Amino acid sequence: MTIGLIINPKARTYHHSKRVRKSLDKLSAYAETEFLEDFDTLSQIVSRLAQKQCDHLVISGGDGTVQAVLTHLAEGNHFQHQPTLILLPHGTTNMTAKDAGIASLSKSDRLITAIAGHGVSRLPGEIVERHTIRIANPGSGMPLHGMYFGWGAVHRAVLKCQKDVHAMGFRGDLGPALTLLGSWVSHLLGRTGSDPDRIVQGCKLCLVADGKTRVDSQQLLLSITTLEHLIANCRPFWNQSENALKTTLIAYPVQKTLRMLIPVLYGDKRRKITEPGYDSFSARQLSFETTSDCILDGEVVTAPEDEPLQLSLGPQFRFLKL
Repeated sequence: MTIGLIINPKARTYHHSKRVRKSLDKLSAYAETEFLEDFDTLSQIVSRLAQKQCDHLVISGGDGTVQAVLTHLAEGNHFQHQPTLILLPHGTTNMTAKDAGIASLSKSDRLITAIAGHGVSRLPGEIVERHTIRIANPGSGMPLHGMYFGWGAVHRAVLKCQKDVHAMGFRGDLGPALTLLGSWVSHLLGRTGSDPDRIVQGCKLCLVADGKTRVDSQQLLLSITTLEHLIANCRPFWNQSENALKTTLIAYPVQKTLRMLIPVLYGDKRRKITEPGYDSFSARQLSFETTSDCILDGEVVTAPEDEPLQLSLGPQFRFLKL
């Protein structure tokens, strides 16, 4: 069995942590190693690892790096059989790795020690499977694959987090959590006006799910994922079926904010929420028109100008979770 290793040297944890670089140097002795200096070279990198018949692919980077690799794997047909993916949490945000990969640096060290001792024959952890979200027609042209998509308040919160909170040194789950908390406090204190940077505001959304119009009204946010948990281990989805896009809508103006915060973010997957303005459901295909940008795994996605943005359930990948 052959291990491929893709390292994004610009990823925050790799760039700032000698411990991580030392650990990856150790892994490089047992893996076919590629440095992702430029994302334009990723297709060639994946092709080379496929030619070397890598059946395990380790990715050192954050959510954006994982998204880029998933896109090339799903759209490029490089591998005859898709490799098992091992996601190391080495980026600014690592939501995908924490749900379907290696959740911490200490667990990364444990995994690399296991590989050094036994290869991939006796790896700790378990194999989990996750589908991607496929965006067929982003404004950039080529299809994209990722694990979390957000529109409305989600898009505005991510941009504010990247601009303000990350600049203050808060990383990982803490940055987005502080951003969302600040926005809710501002909303509860009655902040009003037409500030375009205000996170809690409504936009018109007409969403078609599996061929039927699901909503056509003012909405605060649209959240779509194939993961089991998001930041801070929250689960803002319910009424779900297997092998589908977990989709949540919150209408604007937001109703009963304080009372609904915990039920919406946390709870059993079988919980029932019947309060008007809160909708969560499963779908395999979604489409909507928007003039604003969206977010896919922390990266901005531009919508097409003359047609609805088309999202669907993408292929399923195997991940080593530890």
